[in-house]
Amino acid sequence: MRAGNLDRRLTIQRKVTTSSPSGEPIETWSPLAVVWGEARPVPGDEKFGAQQLIATSLMTFRIRWRPDLAVTVNDRISYSGRLWDVLDVREIGRREGLELEAKARTDL
Repeated sequence: MRAGNLDRRLTIQRKVTTSSPSGEPIETWSPLAVVWGEARPVPGDEKFGAQQLIATSLMTFRIRWRPDLAVTVNDRISYSGRLWDVLDVREIGRREGLELEAKARTDL
């Protein structure tokens, strides 16, 4: 993995559930790590449903492997003002890096 390709700043977020004073569960997202990565767009998709056009943007992110960072499909990535849900996590080589498939949904 070439360092020159890791030129995008990514914030990996994890969902945290806490309780309100009345006991109701409150879900928030907290930063798990801020890392340098590579962003590769994947051709998106458009569908018509519920009287509206629904566009889907797909992106593949590549980051260096870190022993203290366990990214899962329950996490999301904040990049370029958008939130990306992680769909798949794949190891690159022998713990050289991680490839994260992610999706941002936009209702037009």
